[in-house]
Amino acid sequence: MLGFEIASLRILGFFWFWVVGFDVLGPADYIAFVQDSDGDSEPEANGSAPTPDPVFDTDEVPYAILELVAACVRFVKDTVGIDLDFSSDTLPLVDHYLATVRADLDERHEAAPLILRSVGAYFGEVVRRHIEGFWIVPNEDAHLWRVCSSRAFLSVNPLGAAYDALYDGKEHDGPPSALHLDKPDEQFVNARLEALPDVNEADYHRLSVRFEVIEIAIGALRDRDGADGEVTFEADDYIEPSN
Repeated sequence: MLGFEIASLRILGFFWFWVVGFDVLGPADYIAFVQDSDGDSEPEANGSAPTPDPVFDTDEVPYAILELVAACVRFVKDTVGIDLDFSSDTLPLVDHYLATVRADLDERHEAAPLILRSVGAYFGEVVRRHIEGFWIVPNEDAHLWRVCSSRAFLSVNPLGAAYDALYDGKEHDGPPSALHLDKPDEQFVNARLEALPDVNEADYHRLSVRFEVIEIAIGALRDRDGADGEVTFEADDYIEPSN
């Protein structure tokens, strides 16, 4: 199963949105809110979220992801003064946040890993909710993290997308951000994307644009296979057998 590089894609232009969020929450409260707002689990009485299965849990978001999402919400709030609400309309805010901190990270390299993991986790959670998906988090190695769709065979490493956005597509040591599809689907999806107008070069690696790529790819696969199809995909479908 091979991915294809985002550099080969064409994508529609996008609009910028500003979203007014809800009241400020503390980290523990926000972690609880993330799960409760998605309907996956009830927050515990002390305000912390229950710890799900740490490996392959398709019912709940891994606790490590929730912690990172809470950090991203806090970082963006401190920088732009707006709360994130997990809608795709907030991704331009995250893009703006990355543009704001890019110069600072040239002097503070040690801060980059946490920022990248946090932004990648938030982006992945936005994608997961939109594509009816789930996380695969085998261990602490974020190069192996994926968000997978249950409605079409497509997965992506959201941390790789965060690296591309922060470093504007330049070489980095993060995971690849290519979409992972069934081999027969790669040419089909690539053709659908290349038929779209060229994206502005300055916007090419933004998370908001990457989200549109994923959205269009999922839509193309669903349209081809029938939106009312009964096939669903689970974690086992995405786990490659070991040799």
